[in-house]
Amino acid sequence: MTHRTVAAFVFACLLMHPGCDPENQGFNTPEPWYFDYHEHPLVLHCRTVNHALDTLGTTSVVLDAGAKFARRHTGEKLTRSEVIVIPPFDSMQLVYADSGVHTCSTTIAHYVGYQLEYGGDTTRYCEMDRYGPWYLQFSLNKSTAFFTSGESVRVERSIVDMVPDTVRPNGVLELDIVMDLDGLLVFRPSLERYYLNTDRIYITQR
Repeated sequence: MTHRTVAAFVFACLLMHPGCDPENQGFNTPEPWYFDYHEHPLVLHCRTVNHALDTLGTTSVVLDAGAKFARRHTGEKLTRSEVIVIPPFDSMQLVYADSGVHTCSTTIAHYVGYQLEYGGDTTRYCEMDRYGPWYLQFSLNKSTAFFTSGESVRVERSIVDMVPDTVRPNGVLELDIVMDLDGLLVFRPSLERYYLNTDRIYITQR
């Protein structure tokens, strides 16, 4: 058997073995920022409602750190399962002692080059490839809740899925976030921890 024949035989075996398919890189696709991408403003308008129905006396909830992901459920196609689309930023207050609208700003990445390469939807920030569906997720890590008693407690990680992420002509993603104090903070005795009830967090896009 010649060297050329051996090489052809080995390559054919690789093609037949699903773990060695050269066209299927699993989750090891290039990082999205290796392609063309743009950063656009992300403006969050936070409002707290139903203070009278809060049984804990919550005065504020501050997000000390959090990650914002483009995320999809696991699949077997050429793709990755998550991408960070919003860079880390300093602490952000989510809950206020009044019902006013409080605004903070950061940026969101639009990975248009990656989307074009893998068949994503460029009219959304987070539809990264054709194997979706992808969605924008707020992973609220390391939150701290403060109460009228002067006490404070750590709030464990809570996740808000399916955050709207349509790309507007001006490129700005503006989100209205309503935090409903009627059941927003939940204490789980079995875990002895507080959590944010994401069913009481409402996010819409302007």
